[in-house]
Amino acid sequence: KLTFTRILLNTCQHEFEQACGLDFAMRLTATEQDIALFEFLGHLFLNQLIVAKVVAIITQALLEPKLPSELQLQCCCALLRTVNCKIDETARGAEIMDEIVHRLLELKDASSSRGNLSTLILAEIDSVVSSRARKE
Repeated sequence: KLTFTRILLNTCQHEFEQACGLDFAMRLTATEQDIALFEFLGHLFLNQLIVAKVVAIITQALLEPKLPSELQLQCCCALLRTVNCKIDETARGAEIMDEIVHRLLELKDASSSRGNLSTLILAEIDSVVSSRARKE
């Protein structure tokens, strides 16, 4: 039986798969539509339509390459800014955020020696990390 929720989730999965296609890592900057998609996915989590494990899968897909693109990092930060207020409420959610923040800090540290990330992306990573630190 197709419900509105099922259709919505199927559409979001399709949009995510299209957004993260081959050209995704090759593009240099995020469009408003890219950012909106990942913020929307975050709101699906906040409204309990997707679980923390799905957020982990999405962020893993974005952060998986050894050197993710700035677009991938920008979209990841948009998602994390949205879910940050609620994901730590469960032990599994806190564990997921620990892993994600650790990966973001690794990328930031690696960038300081290579200089491969823009100040905008570094500021977004700092924003995600500091907003989480304020909650603890």
